[in-house]
Amino acid sequence: MQPSTPKKFTILVAALKTPSDPSRGPIGNPTVSRTGFTLQQIVLPNATARIGGPTAIIPPPSAFDHTVAIECGAGQYWDPAVVPPGPFHYKEEVALFDQYITASEEFGAGLGSLTGPAAAIATQLAASLNVYSDIEAVAAGNSVYITSHRPDATLPIKATADESVFFGAPPFVVYAFNGVLMSVGPEYRQTFFITKNRKTQTPPVSLP
Repeated sequence: MQPSTPKKFTILVAALKTPSDPSRGPIGNPTVSRTGFTLQQIVLPNATARIGGPTAIIPPPSAFDHTVAIECGAGQYWDPAVVPPGPFHYKEEVALFDQYITASEEFGAGLGSLTGPAAAIATQLAASLNVYSDIEAVAAGNSVYITSHRPDATLPIKATADESVFFGAPPFVVYAFNGVLMSVGPEYRQTFFITKNRKTQTPPVSLP
């Protein structure tokens, strides 16, 4: 199921800095630190719910603000539209959460098998990722910057490179938000759980 966010709600609390003393008249009134909180519930994909602050406004992905980045090589994946099928060729995949897209099928057809250019592949990869819900992607040069809008704390991502032995380098390289290289051979089928750099919910909003 898709995550859902019911409307925000307010709870009242008695949070006083000083006690009340009616015998002193108006000066005995308490000093109030807060009267309540604004909260919001999120129903997660596993049907459980959590309560926190209102949902945050997450900016669109860019080179300076994203969850994860994929750097594309210049067609370093097998593309049957360019090179006829052979006995040892496999198609490369990019996977986010449980969603898979295949190079030379959903994106990059006619650009693989060292055809390129890398920027065109990145543009098509970003367009393919934007079809899926809760994921936003933008291409800049040969890189695709991806932001997750799901309430999960991490974004699982995998980029295969089975054909790197033929083409000399991996077709897709995964970078965490802080620029740390995640894709290191020969484990090119590893799934990386990238911690989101922006939280889905803000802290509870205190009401004066």
